[in-house]
Amino acid sequence: MSETADDRVLWTAWCDYSATGEGRSIMACIAYARTGDEMRAHFTEKIGDWFAKGCEVQNGVVRNEISRFIWREAMLDAVEGCGKRRVWVDANSRMHFNLS
Repeated sequence: MSETADDRVLWTAWCDYSATGEGRSIMACIAYARTGDEMRAHFTEKIGDWFAKGCEVQNGVVRNEISRFIWREAMLDAVEGCGKRRVWVDANSRMHFNLS
């Protein structure tokens, strides 16, 4: 992705992954993209192709269980404000819990 927002808008991609019950990985990315497919490609680049296969993608700054767990509401507000002002932003976070 380029360093300018051009005609892109903010999208959110996230994944909540737990395969064996021994751990849980949650991750999210908010960045500019033109389409959901472009956002999924960005998520793949930042987080990895394994998790991108199961990620969900939605237009805008999504406030759901994953994004609110990873980021404070103030951060989500700030990112949304960046989108309104066309300020470049690329937020990426991931957490893993080993429950075994």
